[in-house]
Amino acid sequence: MEPTWPADAVLTVSNLKSTSLTLSWPAASDDVAVSSYVILVDDVEVLTVDGTLVSTTVPNLKPTGTYLLTVLAVDPAGNQSTPLKVTETTPDGGPPLWPGGKLSASEVSNYSALLSWTPAVDDVGVTGYRVFQDGAQVSELTGTQFEVNNLDPAIDYDFKVEAGDAAGNWSTTGPSVSVTTTKVYDPGFMRLSKEQYNRTLGDLMGYMKEKYCTGLPNTLWRMCKSWSSAGSWYGILTGKTYGQWADYQRLYVSDNVEPTPGELRGGYRRFDQVIHNEHVTSWLQATMKVAQVYFEDDIWDELTGESTKWGGLGWGDWMVFTPCNNAYEEDPALFDTETAMYEACVSNFITDFGLRAYRQPLSDEEHAYLLGIYQAVDQQYVEADFIDQVQDKESSLAFNRAARGLRNVIAVVLTAPKFLFRMELGNEDGNLTAYELASRLSYHFWNSMPDTELFEAAADGSLMTAKGYQAQLDRLALSSKAKPVIDEFYRDYLRVEEIPDLNSQDGASKAVR
Repeated sequence: MEPTWPADAVLTVSNLKSTSLTLSWPAASDDVAVSSYVILVDDVEVLTVDGTLVSTTVPNLKPTGTYLLTVLAVDPAGNQSTPLKVTETTPDGGPPLWPGGKLSASEVSNYSALLSWTPAVDDVGVTGYRVFQDGAQVSELTGTQFEVNNLDPAIDYDFKVEAGDAAGNWSTTGPSVSVTTTKVYDPGFMRLSKEQYNRTLGDLMGYMKEKYCTGLPNTLWRMCKSWSSAGSWYGILTGKTYGQWADYQRLYVSDNVEPTPGELRGGYRRFDQVIHNEHVTSWLQATMKVAQVYFEDDIWDELTGESTKWGGLGWGDWMVFTPCNNAYEEDPALFDTETAMYEACVSNFITDFGLRAYRQPLSDEEHAYLLGIYQAVDQQYVEADFIDQVQDKESSLAFNRAARGLRNVIAVVLTAPKFLFRMELGNEDGNLTAYELASRLSYHFWNSMPDTELFEAAADGSLMTAKGYQAQLDRLALSSKAKPVIDEFYRDYLRVEEIPDLNSQDGASKAVR
């Protein structure tokens, strides 16, 4: 006879897991003995256990699978009982796991980074990954690499990856990595654009009038009347197409407006950092005209080309030296010699003029170098080079020698990198110095060097306070000097120069024109 089950026999499931479960049954009876139990999964025999057992573990199942489970009792003669059956569905094993999971970053640049990670594991199967940047999801993908874009330079970012499976489970213990994007390469200097150069040189020369012609003796009235203001100097540099400045206007190349590839707008001429031979030529030409024609040369009239004490050019040396000479005449005990008086005068000029030209105070080494340029005239020239050519210009040999030295100092200053480039080297902590901040503000709003008030704010430290900074910010932004810079910005942004001139097109009517 075949084995039989108790009247209330039931096949039960316990310890249900995603890939295994435990089957339990009551003991069957037989006229001889129950020798074994056979377990079937979906009608396929998978296990045979001893007849003394009433439970067993069924392995090798699949998560979320529905199975028909069967147990048969068997006697020594091979007779089988009726089946005990039960249907059960295995659960999902939970979210994917990350055994030894690792997230790494490579190819880190100013604006992007390539993330790579080891695969997660799951009892069902990993179906995708989510990438998080500083806690916010930025991508969902199936691969194990992702390039993060649109980052900012020199910023710390935290990235994390989580894995998901077909059951919709997502891990929460995925690997993470911190990334610092690289700093945009900044050499610490930027070439002055053509507009910035012209405005800077114009303001620097205009400062001469501010310094020497404000509240000074009437002995300077003639030269002060002839010396141009900053605005007039800018007009000379940008609009004079004849005389001394004709070639300068023609040779100085314009800065290019180069938009980013694919961009419909943008590209700003102040960012053009290419230096052409024409730049160097124009800088040298402007420098020698200022140093020679406006400072050392005898006073002359540009329209007639004749030397005359009523001329408008050649007053620079007189403006610098007259106050010193007047003081020396009033108190000869101030200096041992006239030559010593002129050297002291030039030394003070170097300190003041150099501060504005370099947009920061000169170091002791820089001051000594420039004063050495002045002192070197005795080794570079002979006395005949200093002889006055105009009889009615009441100058001495010492004056002419000093004028030649002053000319050379001005020429060196105006061709120095600190004049031609905006320097931002920072302090020992990597922050802008007060003078560098002043320069950044002035060139941002005015395309030129700081004015006297901004220099003073840098000198006394008020610019580095929140209140002082805001005050200067408002002043510069509201100044009339900011209007041309705003105009330049929108002309560059909208690329106005590329808009066709409708008035010049064929077919335009007189009314339109």
